[in-house]
Amino acid sequence: MKKVKETLHRGQQFYRENGEELFDEFFRLFKRSFSKVLKPLRAGKIRYTKGFFYISGFYTIGSQAYYFSLSDVRENSREPMLLIRKADSYQDFTGEDNRYFLMRPNMWKQIANGFDIVDVDLPKAYDKTIIINSIVNGNGIANIRVESSKRAFFIISGILKAANIKDEIYETKLGREIIRVYHNGDDVLVYDATTRRLNIKLNTEYYNNKRKLALFLNETT
Repeated sequence: MKKVKETLHRGQQFYRENGEELFDEFFRLFKRSFSKVLKPLRAGKIRYTKGFFYISGFYTIGSQAYYFSLSDVRENSREPMLLIRKADSYQDFTGEDNRYFLMRPNMWKQIANGFDIVDVDLPKAYDKTIIINSIVNGNGIANIRVESSKRAFFIISGILKAANIKDEIYETKLGREIIRVYHNGDDVLVYDATTRRLNIKLNTEYYNNKRKLALFLNETT
């Protein structure tokens, strides 16, 4: 969203000089940029509407619809923000409470945290904060995309250390792929290398200790 933010900084004078033709170009830029923001959140059915110097639309994550709106781009703003709120349908233009998100790098993380979205696809350079928030916000349950079995091993190791569990992590080979598994009663940590998904289910004794999770994830990764 960096280019979107830079363009919005130019404000009213910029669009007064260049008119609606330039806004058409900005609209295409916004569509490309925001679609990339939504990709880690596994959003679908993204619809964009171009108004008179404003942009709005809808997208869906799971079964939940969301409405977004970028107000008049001619208004100069040092920190432009995007309005997003939950909606009942793509015809719901009032919805729930408005939330505003800064157009900064990794904007998707703001949105994930703001709406407690735990089923995300982590980028290759994964973020420990997202893992921790996914576990805590999901009440110990999370489903995260992790790019490699080795990385999944480090994540599982860190979580087990945070819980002071010293049990072994088991491996199962499926062709060349390694599926890593930890299972003990209520605690389940399974990485499926074929789908690149790490499924986490933890008991309530320790899943909500952000500081402890952060400490041991930093040690192991």
